[in-house]
Amino acid sequence: MAPYDVKSHSTITTWGRFPAIPQRMKIVIYIFSTLFFFMTLAVMLAFLRNRHYGLFLIALAYGAAAGLALVLMHWWPLVAGFALVWAIKLLGLEPEVKVEGERENGS
Repeated sequence: MAPYDVKSHSTITTWGRFPAIPQRMKIVIYIFSTLFFFMTLAVMLAFLRNRHYGLFLIALAYGAAAGLALVLMHWWPLVAGFALVWAIKLLGLEPEVKVEGERENGS
C-alpha cells in the first residue's frame, strides 16, 4: 500500500500566512463583524451627540476590528478589538452615565 499523501487530499489549503478557514467559521466571523459594525455606528452616533472623544476611540476600535477581521478572514482581530475597547474603558475614557433623579451629594 502506498503512503497517504496529505497535501494532495487535504480539503483545507493555505492562503498567505494563515490556513484557510472552514465555512462555518467564516459565517461566525461575518456575523460578529456585522455586529461590530453596528456597534461602530451606534457609538459613532453617540459621539456625534456628546462629542466625547473616548466614544470616538471606542467606535474606531470596533470598526477597525470588524474591517480587519473581514479582510484577513480570521477571528483574532475581533478579540483584539474587544480587548482594546475594554482597555479604553478601563483607562476612564468612557463618559459618565448620569441617572435622572440621582442627587449630586449622594444623600
